[in-house]
Amino acid sequence: MTENEMLAYVGGLIDGEGCLSITSHSSNPQEHPQAYCAISNTDEGVLLIVKEFLLSFEVKSVIRKLKKYSDNHRDRFELSIRKRAHLMIFCKMLMPFLFIKTKQCQLMLSFLRIRSCQRSKTDAFKSEEYTLMAAIQAINKGAKIDVKVIDYSEDEKCLNKE
Repeated sequence: MTENEMLAYVGGLIDGEGCLSITSHSSNPQEHPQAYCAISNTDEGVLLIVKEFLLSFEVKSVIRKLKKYSDNHRDRFELSIRKRAHLMIFCKMLMPFLFIKTKQCQLMLSFLRIRSCQRSKTDAFKSEEYTLMAAIQAINKGAKIDVKVIDYSEDEKCLNKE
């Protein structure tokens, strides 16, 4: 399989079985929003192939077994990417291969650009970050939202600091 064919395959997995989101894992939803990507599948082998392919782009991911909801269900596995720098690479390379989750990918890139230009992980979060988090969550719940992509190209120098 060529690189573009594999990127198209991974894009299809994201569109069909994946999640691109920004959430807060704190009891206060206004604290510490974090971007992540996850692909769920019952075939761990598929996820292992994707993980190996992503490593060729220096994108690290983790595969874990998910809890079964009942004995009638098959085992499920999840490949996840959570580190900012890896998500940035992942989103940039997959954007042309997404059809359904293009807006979520654009919003995530905007969020990651804002966070990458902060001085440290403990810097205060900007209102734009909460707006992006709310927008991506709304889209994931089925809302129709026009995406205004924020251009931070003048801040590209701070994207490489991680």
